[in-house]
Amino acid sequence: MAPILLQDDGTFNIHFSITDVAGNTEVSKDYSVDVDSSTDFPTLNLEDASNSGSLDDLITNHNKPVLVGTAEAGATIHIYVDEKIVANVLVLEDGTWSYQFDNALKDGEYSIRVVAEDPAGNTAESPRLLVTIDTSTFIDNPAMVAGSDNGIFSNDSITSQTRPTFSISGEMNQSVQIFIDGVLVDTITVTDRNQVYRPESPLGDGSHSIYYVITDKAGNTATSKTLNFTIDTFNTTPVAIDSIGGQTLAEMTGSDGKIYITDTTRNLLFSGSAEPNSKIEIIINGLNVGEVWVNDKGHWQMPVNPLYFTEGQLDITVKSTDRAGNVNQEKYSIWVDTHIQVFTSELDDNKSSSKTDWWSNSSTITMRGMGEIGATVSLIVAGVTLATAVVAANGQWELSTDQLPEGKYDITLSIEDNAGNRKEEVHEIFIDRTPPNAPVVTYSDIVNDLIIMQGTAEAKSQLIITDSNGNTYTLTVPDNGKWSMAIPYPSEGKFTITSVDAIGNRSDDVPLDIMKEVPVISLSPDSDSGTVGDNITRDKQPTFIIGNLESDVVVVQVDINGTVYNAEKNADGVWFFTPGTPLADGSYTISVIASDAAGNQKNSLPITVTIDSTLTVPEIALAAGEDNGASDSDNVTNHTQPKFTLQHIDADVTGVTVNVTHNGVTDIYQATQGADGWTFTPPAAWNDGTYTLSVTVVDRAGNSQQSASLAVTVDSTVTVTADSQHNDASDDATATAVTPPESETVNAESATHLRTVPSVAEESVVKETAYSITLLNADSGDEIDRSISQTPSFEISVPENIVNVSIMFEGEEFTLPITNQKAIFEVPLSLEDGEYTMDVKFIDKDNDFLIKEKTFSVDHSSADIVNAMNARGKTEDDINDSPSTSSVGHNNNGAIDVFAVNEVTLPVDNQEEHA
Repeated sequence: MAPILLQDDGTFNIHFSITDVAGNTEVSKDYSVDVDSSTDFPTLNLEDASNSGSLDDLITNHNKPVLVGTAEAGATIHIYVDEKIVANVLVLEDGTWSYQFDNALKDGEYSIRVVAEDPAGNTAESPRLLVTIDTSTFIDNPAMVAGSDNGIFSNDSITSQTRPTFSISGEMNQSVQIFIDGVLVDTITVTDRNQVYRPESPLGDGSHSIYYVITDKAGNTATSKTLNFTIDTFNTTPVAIDSIGGQTLAEMTGSDGKIYITDTTRNLLFSGSAEPNSKIEIIINGLNVGEVWVNDKGHWQMPVNPLYFTEGQLDITVKSTDRAGNVNQEKYSIWVDTHIQVFTSELDDNKSSSKTDWWSNSSTITMRGMGEIGATVSLIVAGVTLATAVVAANGQWELSTDQLPEGKYDITLSIEDNAGNRKEEVHEIFIDRTPPNAPVVTYSDIVNDLIIMQGTAEAKSQLIITDSNGNTYTLTVPDNGKWSMAIPYPSEGKFTITSVDAIGNRSDDVPLDIMKEVPVISLSPDSDSGTVGDNITRDKQPTFIIGNLESDVVVVQVDINGTVYNAEKNADGVWFFTPGTPLADGSYTISVIASDAAGNQKNSLPITVTIDSTLTVPEIALAAGEDNGASDSDNVTNHTQPKFTLQHIDADVTGVTVNVTHNGVTDIYQATQGADGWTFTPPAAWNDGTYTLSVTVVDRAGNSQQSASLAVTVDSTVTVTADSQHNDASDDATATAVTPPESETVNAESATHLRTVPSVAEESVVKETAYSITLLNADSGDEIDRSISQTPSFEISVPENIVNVSIMFEGEEFTLPITNQKAIFEVPLSLEDGEYTMDVKFIDKDNDFLIKEKTFSVDHSSADIVNAMNARGKTEDDINDSPSTSSVGHNNNGAIDVFAVNEVTLPVDNQEEHA
């Protein structure tokens, strides 16, 4: 039979019928069937009476709480606590149920749920309920925190703060009520283990109390202990020192108004007053020297060790601190002065060597010294105070009196400081104000550089001699009153002699003026022409210098051959004399007379001066046999070292020189004096050419004369000259020597540059070779300085000492490289036919230099002719091989007798070609 599906829960009546195949039917009785497939979900909660505190927080202080809820009536409630079944209860007919724990639960949180099971076995579960059992709470006792308990003690709850801070600690997140002086003043929540509380409003001075009441969420409460505290914000009782060491401060006050301690040999007892029960501290110069409590009546005493009382000012502070920490203090400036620290005395201008026995010759006696600042110094004679002085801020004192007569007696100097300390000094004083008689000079004389003096003065006095240079000489006059002294002679010969007695009285000055120096006259160097110092001059009005004069000379006279003239003194203080009219040539005897203001006079030794203002003009000529040219008077010679004679040379000459000028260079040579008179011969052979000579003579007086110039020609060679039209010399021509044209010249710069061109022929040849400048593309003939190229090139020989070679040409300078002591220069531009000059500059490693001038010409027309002839079948060799003859004959003296060159004919095809 198939199952019967019932749609809803409820009670059903069921019966069965059966029918067989024959159609017979049988019906069963009715059956009542109840269908129940579910039950209601139960509810769970704390009974309100069990839920202390807030009803919404499930926190209770009941440890046997009652659980209540609803479910299907008749169902069984299974109660689970922390997943353990603790009880089963039956749901009442009204659908409610309840359960109270039999055993007390411990404080803590519990997870509770219930399961409802109906009679049909259907079950349903409630939501979980978290219940907290909390049966107690706590609160710590209040305490004043550090910084607020700011009195003398940090744990006595006495403070000067009107809003002190208190610690508050209890169950976290619970409400705390704060009671001050029994009044609820605030409610806060504990949120921090280190939480503090500070009253909102200031509390008044006096005693107060504070306690806390805490109530947690479960409704538990706790009350702290009460903290009693005191607020004290004032310490106004005056703090004072009444006495020190048994003396009141008034008794210790000195004449200057300062408080002085004068005895530090024992402990000093300080006494005073302050706020009762406060603590007294005594601070001396920043150092705490002791503490003591003030009694209930406000009095205090404290002994202080004398080691704290050093001499001088003490800054003393008496500090009163009450138990709340309030401070009141008083400051005192007290001076410790137990003795006169410094006291010295001396007599102004004491004439005695003793420090205790004083001598003076002054009408006003002055004494001075050092002492304690502010103390009073008194001068006492025979019990009478004659003068007083107060020691100044720099510690010095000075007093004077004019009441002391001449004589010897005792005086007392007393010093008393402001603290009353006193000290005395006693001195014996001798006063003598009578000066000695003036000294007398009975003899004086000069020996070498010393002046000898003798005289008389007061016995045992000191004789002082001061010269005009400021030097001082002293001696003690013997007991017989006679003295003598030898001292150096000063520049002006003036002396002052004074006598000073033992006590310093000074006599009148005695002056003395003498003269020692002998004047000297000499020619001024500017006037002493010729040799300086020989007193021979050409100056007819010479200047004389007068020296060796004492500075106090006022008149100087010059005696010339018996005639006296007055000398003058220039701005530099030098005496001189110049004759007003010229002196005639000759010798003169001259001397000087010098006089000072005192009338002393000295004459110089005479000198002899010669005036010589004339000198004969010399002459120079070739010596006999040297003028061997075409004429014996044409000054032409073939001698390369010709001899010259010098005539009209005065006997007193001191110098004879010969000036020789050749090619723009002048050399000077010394002439020679022999048995045959004055002559000159060149020291080395001269090259051919013209030389200009003159003679210069100088005599002892400095007179100078120069001869007229003499032009001499040296011609020692024969020159072979080719036909200028052919630039070709004959094969038959012969000559003794051929001298190349002098186309190179040297420019001598200065003594610091390379050597000048020497006058010696051999040296000239060496230099020409060492500094040779060769035209490389010269014409094929003998014309070595003519270029057939419009861009000529040159080869330059460079000596080893030369480090740089440059060419100056057409306004530009070209520096050339040096290779194997050679330098090559090619003109960088095309030159027109004509003559050109270039300078070659040689610079050595010392930076000295030499410049050689090179003159050359450009003629490229001959190249054009050769080219034209080649075009006609004529070669250059044909031209050069044209027959020509020449002959040369010469005498022994080198003169040419015969010179002939055959003609050479060049073909000319038309007027445009040139031969």
